[in-house]
Amino acid sequence: MLDLFPHKITYWAPNGTDDFSVEVFDEPALLDGRWEDKTETKRTPQGDEFTSQARVFLSEPVSEGGWIAKGDYTLYNSPHHGAVKGAQEVRSTETIPDLRGLSEEYRAYL
Repeated sequence: MLDLFPHKITYWAPNGTDDFSVEVFDEPALLDGRWEDKTETKRTPQGDEFTSQARVFLSEPVSEGGWIAKGDYTLYNSPHHGAVKGAQEVRSTETIPDLRGLSEEYRAYL
């Protein structure tokens, strides 16, 4: 059987800023996904055009402004920790229902 989500993806959901205007994140979550290093022209929710560095198919939805990294980095409360390699900000997302409307596919563009 084809494994649609062969990668482990760590996701840090945005949770505002602290008193010093530093980004704060929820506890990291480990998701199943498929990471593809593919460039595409996309738009942010504000309408700004950008060229994505990667497209990630996920088992669960994520939010713009969150950060994801390929691999298990759930020991680290921030994607900016020096041990976290390749973490990137989620700049745009898509939710696509299947043909029967029974399930959805979640995509994040970095």
